[in-house]
Amino acid sequence: KFTYNMSDKQLLELTGDLRKEYDIRDFGGFAGGGPTSYSAANNQKNDVYTTALKHTYYGASWTNEATAAFQYFKWNTDPLNFDEPGLQYNQIGRFGGASTLQDLTQKRFTLRDDFTFTGWNWAGTHVLKFGVSNDFDKYNFNKQLNTNPVYTFDAVNDYQDPINAQLGIGNGILNQNNNQFGVYAQDDWSPTSRLTFNVGVRWDVETGMFNRKFVTPQAVRDSLTTYRDSLFIDIDPARYFTDGTQRHLFLGAIQPRFGVNYALDEAAKTTVFGSVGIFYDRLNFNATLDETYKRQFHSYNFNFVDTVVTDTSSHLIQWQPQYGTRQGLVDLAQGGGGTQEVFLVPNDLKPPKTYQWSLGLRHDFGSFNGSISYNGSRGYNGFTYEWANLTYNPASNDCCLAHNVPAYGNVLVGNNNVHTRYKAMYLSPDRRYAKNALS
Repeated sequence: KFTYNMSDKQLLELTGDLRKEYDIRDFGGFAGGGPTSYSAANNQKNDVYTTALKHTYYGASWTNEATAAFQYFKWNTDPLNFDEPGLQYNQIGRFGGASTLQDLTQKRFTLRDDFTFTGWNWAGTHVLKFGVSNDFDKYNFNKQLNTNPVYTFDAVNDYQDPINAQLGIGNGILNQNNNQFGVYAQDDWSPTSRLTFNVGVRWDVETGMFNRKFVTPQAVRDSLTTYRDSLFIDIDPARYFTDGTQRHLFLGAIQPRFGVNYALDEAAKTTVFGSVGIFYDRLNFNATLDETYKRQFHSYNFNFVDTVVTDTSSHLIQWQPQYGTRQGLVDLAQGGGGTQEVFLVPNDLKPPKTYQWSLGLRHDFGSFNGSISYNGSRGYNGFTYEWANLTYNPASNDCCLAHNVPAYGNVLVGNNNVHTRYKAMYLSPDRRYAKNALS
């Protein structure tokens, strides 16, 4: 950190930090499939570089803080062995190489300005705060999921031949730009020395949210429309298909918040406090990218049997020795074997939102402070996917009844249906700092 006192009214600060992590992991242990050998491990690499330049100007009754910052974030899963196919022996162990390489980076340039004004004294004292910020984000993803295939063996056929294989083929590179803009205003108003109100509002908008320019491929439209009546979730074309113009900016992220603190006595020994507000979150790029990713990088699932397959609708494939290599699976996929997945994001998707509130009591006991408070929140618009082609089977009391679309395997449909609830009581004793506490 470098600090330059330009004058008695101006301060310039330059800060930076570097974080580099390396961790060979994803081996050993014993989950349901058995332990994983060291050859299937990954070297997890995380790099974070951050720098910020901040200028502060002190006026007679105001302060302005202007900041420019840059951050580079890299999340890289690098397999130790990415050439030898993975071999999963259920209940025995996982051998061979790792299946997936991921190299995900985010570059963020931030401009921000915060202004504080203390010169207004109408009906008490006021601390007014205003701010605006814009983050310019660029995402570069390379996701090679199951590019190195994994074969699964099971006791069902005495581990003689694989019963399943998974393979990824295609272009795993995705790039996207995004702007995250926010503005806020807040007033900390104290009409008396014992009473303070905190009143504020914030508004956010994000330009690159929810893959707005995505165009639904015609093949996906045709297949899902043809088999729409047989799926367990109705896929409304007006909601789930887009020509790149149906997804509009979400401009409704208006977030008011209100807080109050009241001292019950002149010495402010006991204080009652409470707050309530609306807060919007954002969905990260990785949450909805599969809609695009699965169209350019195909993930195949092969289910093998040792007998001749007569029912082609079952998606079963008779095992042949030539399928035991990656090239053998590539040839099988290109010949029409295996199944893909389709991910659909609704055009009316909204960002997650929570209503939050708290109410509490704080008291000064002399040698320590203590507080008790109730905190609650209700969350809405949480995002998840659900299978349109699979559902609970009441006859067998398990999963699943399947109505598969012939050209694809699973059809996963996104929705905003996740709700969350949280409530808690907090009891917090805090010891005061004091000089010469140790003797």
